[in-house]
Amino acid sequence: MRYVGASAPDPILYTPEKRAFWVGDGSGLPMGVSASAAYPERAMETPSGSSIVLYSDLLWEPKSLPGVCLLPEFLPSFIDELQGKNLVATLRGHLDMLGDIKLNDDLTLIEVRL
Repeated sequence: MRYVGASAPDPILYTPEKRAFWVGDGSGLPMGVSASAAYPERAMETPSGSSIVLYSDLLWEPKSLPGVCLLPEFLPSFIDELQGKNLVATLRGHLDMLGDIKLNDDLTLIEVRL
């Protein structure tokens, strides 16, 4: 898979069957900041059965959503806790369990199965 980064949270490539994940690089200047900004193409291997997970920075902030943080240093234990389950469905279930909470930022969570 090829992609570019523009100051976004790092994409996560997740393979539930193998309970494995890889973190991409979302760094770069935000789009529209500079007309001369360059966005180098990056690549990630995409094993069969994997998904790419894209999300807003709310899920990087440990105190924003109780029990959820997708920062790279928290991913190994989070992926282990998933026990091969679907990442987005698990997070959706967690949100449902939290009920009507007030978030301090927008929440975007997208999973594309490859």
